Amino acid sequence: MSAEIEKREKKKNFRKFLEVQKRFLPLQSQRKRREKQNDKERRNAYRNMADTEVEATKFFKKTQSCKRDE
Repeated sequence: MSAEIEKREKKKNFRKFLEVQKRFLPLQSQRKRREKQNDKERRNAYRNMADTEVEATKFFKKTQSCKRDE
């Protein structure tokens, strides 16, 4: 008798567990997506810095040449 009650309780608890998991799945996938995006940004950070430096250098050279022309 008590074995059947334990079985029912386990099934009930397992169902509750699955319901909770269903609720958290979208949140977990969002977190993974965010982590992937952050990893990409971190990996590309040095490229972005290099591009910014190149752009700044070009701009600086342009402004310096304009000042010389005056």
